[in-house]
Amino acid sequence: MNSFFQSALQRKPLDLVRKQAHLSDATQHGDSSDHDIPNTREAPLRHMSLFDLVLFGVGCTVGSGVFVLAGVVAHSYAGPSSSISYLLAGFVAALTALPYAELSAAFPMDGSTYSYSYITLGEVFAIMSSLCQTLEYGGSAAAVARSWGEKFVDWVREGHEDGNDIPQWLNSFLDPGYGINPMGGIIAVVCTLVLLCGIQESKMATNVVSSTKILLILFMIVGGFVLASGVVPENDENNPRPASFLNWNPFVPPEFGPVGIVQGSSILFFAFLGYDCICNLSGEAKNPVKDVPRAVLLTLLVDGLVYMMAALSLTAMLPYKQISTISGFPRAFGANGWIWAEKLSGFGEIVTLPLVVLASVQSQTRLLFAMSKDKLVHSLFGKVSFSKSCCSRKEDKIGNISSNIRICGIVVVLLALLVPFQYMDDLISSGALFLFSLTDCCLLTLRYKTRSESFLGNTSDIDDTVSILSIVAVKEHLSLGRSLVLLNVFSLLSGLCFAYIPISTVKCSLAITFA
Repeated sequence: MNSFFQSALQRKPLDLVRKQAHLSDATQHGDSSDHDIPNTREAPLRHMSLFDLVLFGVGCTVGSGVFVLAGVVAHSYAGPSSSISYLLAGFVAALTALPYAELSAAFPMDGSTYSYSYITLGEVFAIMSSLCQTLEYGGSAAAVARSWGEKFVDWVREGHEDGNDIPQWLNSFLDPGYGINPMGGIIAVVCTLVLLCGIQESKMATNVVSSTKILLILFMIVGGFVLASGVVPENDENNPRPASFLNWNPFVPPEFGPVGIVQGSSILFFAFLGYDCICNLSGEAKNPVKDVPRAVLLTLLVDGLVYMMAALSLTAMLPYKQISTISGFPRAFGANGWIWAEKLSGFGEIVTLPLVVLASVQSQTRLLFAMSKDKLVHSLFGKVSFSKSCCSRKEDKIGNISSNIRICGIVVVLLALLVPFQYMDDLISSGALFLFSLTDCCLLTLRYKTRSESFLGNTSDIDDTVSILSIVAVKEHLSLGRSLVLLNVFSLLSGLCFAYIPISTVKCSLAITFA
């Protein structure tokens, strides 16, 4: 029994950590001539800059927080003060993101929480983390693909509301019944094929779609403010537009109050999920020790600014009681007579949503790649291929984990095609919260266990390329047990205060204090 527990809690050796952290380096063997022979490498070359990482992170996170949740929170929880809800949710997300930033600098390798858990806590925690990450990446990819399929079918049907019926064969294909979602399966196939085209091609597709998404959201924000300002003349003076900055009054609706702001932030917290995917791609970053932590923080900064401005813009276009909880911005543009903007924003969501599927499948493959190097899954998931790209005649010198992508792609396609996800959302969210808690514990354990040595090497080995966020020295008398107990006790007290104290002012004050 003792040997079982010792095996379950066995940590990854530091020598192996250092070796795996340099697998993707061009000069990983200390001899620049080795990387000229692609087949000698055990991992694809590092190729992502800080700009690429930020676009990847923004593409993973920004989406439903604007297209769906902005309308839900403004209508049902906080009104115009939903912008404060975004600010509060972003602050909480930043507290969770800082441990990711620090650990990603200390361990510049694939796997994110899986790798951090294996190094600091033990193998059993790494396996638990990998299961939750599979839910977050692979499960989310299939769920978003099905959601996209349903949105696509609704969009096609809306285009035929003018009396032109959809052909019977097309209607049967789009919605055959029995829980089958053909368009969800098709978009999952498309994303898998993009990843199989090559790392450079998938990176280019991610950057283009992510930039398009940001431009679309900026258009929606600016359009809302333009309508509210009254710069554009009315088309019908007898039917004035509802857009006005007066819709912000009262900014905190009395029926919601401070409690509504906090309740809205608890929902909007999940609009910031996805930044941990950046840490999962540390093996692809050119300078992971510096760029990955910066990308995590910059992604949250961009997300927070975009979300707050989107909430203000939406609540300026319509009184909060009239905002749609299903399609906030498109319906708001339609209510103000901008039908073309309504169509554009609805179509833009259809075009940009598949980026989440692409990024989630990519993150899942990098997780399995990291696990294969630790021999926790089959070595096929760690096989690197250097075949010619389908979009170029040149030989691929970076490498691609093609077998891994094929297997993950097939599983995601089948899930998106055949499996309904009515009850998966809460399970995925719970897994994400567990990962955040586990990452915090990893950081506390790391600070407690390493008093004078960094996991990157002895302090004498640290040079100027090491980020200030990496672990070099920690306080000698930090009590890990006390920190973990206080962390969980305060979280429990915060939840109890918010749930059972009837006086709203006291409730929010105590909940924020303990949180």
